[in-house]
Amino acid sequence: MGSELAGQPQSWRDLTSSAKAFIGLVIVLGTAVLLYGAIHQSSKNIAEFICYLGIAILASRLKVNLPGITGTMSVNFCSFCLASCNSVSRRL
Repeated sequence: MGSELAGQPQSWRDLTSSAKAFIGLVIVLGTAVLLYGAIHQSSKNIAEFICYLGIAILASRLKVNLPGITGTMSVNFCSFCLASCNSVSRRL
């Protein structure tokens, strides 16, 4: 079933109402979390945040070709892992 749908273009009109409701819910909740984070900022080290932001912006433009796989991986994944590990280690 998945291979049949892979080559066909999808339209918003073709989706079921439950799929539209799910997509709408994800968009609304994502916007709410983004607004909450923007209003209740708690960064204690703004220079570190700016450095991570700059690394993420630069790395988001880079792609790595993986051998044996028909696709690429974003270098930004590494910067997200680094930031997450740094954040978790400080909280422990």
